[in-house]
Amino acid sequence: CNRLKGDLDRAFELAEAGVELLPGNSQAHFILAETIMARVVREAETGGLSAMVSALDDVKRYQSELAAAVALDPANVDARVRQIIVYAFGPWPIGNKKKARGLIEELGEFDPFRRDFWEVQLLVGDDKRIDEALAGFRALQVDQPDDPDVIYNVGELLAKRDEYKAAAAEFDRLVEQPRNQRSFQAMYQAAKARSNGGFELERALADLSEYEAARPLGDLMPNLARVAYHRGNVLAKLGRVEEARAAYGRSLELDPDRERVNQALEALESGE
Repeated sequence: CNRLKGDLDRAFELAEAGVELLPGNSQAHFILAETIMARVVREAETGGLSAMVSALDDVKRYQSELAAAVALDPANVDARVRQIIVYAFGPWPIGNKKKARGLIEELGEFDPFRRDFWEVQLLVGDDKRIDEALAGFRALQVDQPDDPDVIYNVGELLAKRDEYKAAAAEFDRLVEQPRNQRSFQAMYQAAKARSNGGFELERALADLSEYEAARPLGDLMPNLARVAYHRGNVLAKLGRVEEARAAYGRSLELDPDRERVNQALEALESGE
């Protein structure tokens, strides 16, 4: 709970205590691993690449705690999936695609659908294989049409293909009441799709405003600097120049090193 509400120092203190009290408990090690990674992500967002490099020791400990969680409970699918993510998408020297593929194959013993999902997910980072990845996720939807992870990925891939209306429709399927992390992530992505596609801009603005007001917390949630930037884009397209300028300014207050915000401001001032 402390991790999800953003109090990472307290979360880490409690998670370490949990492992000390329950050294043989898989979930205790998993919770500690999740807390360690949340701190790494925070440092990366606030300190840039240099902070991520300096966090290698934390990443290694993250891997160690995940390995302990899996060793204690081989059926801990959540821990197995986190291992796959680290090896599949981690930077050198953490990343190891061959290791990731082996872990994906092992996952099949406990969750065949999730194994198939991650086999397709490995294609997502390759822009030359977008169509192949989209076809893979569409095939998974035949048996599980409502899986939120698949829907989200389909939306992202459609957006990459500039099929913004179709992308927004996929993300809209995940915007539920009451709001949860996935709902807010999908809301943000749907607003981006509407902004990039130049349609339903008032709805995009309303969704971004709701996101900003709610300030949803959690791992890998879009930060408010990004939300403010996209609000600026929508407002600019609506011709509300002063409000757009204020939104871009807000984005720069939260994250001064965002070059594309400065570029958007320059375009706004020049009337482009």
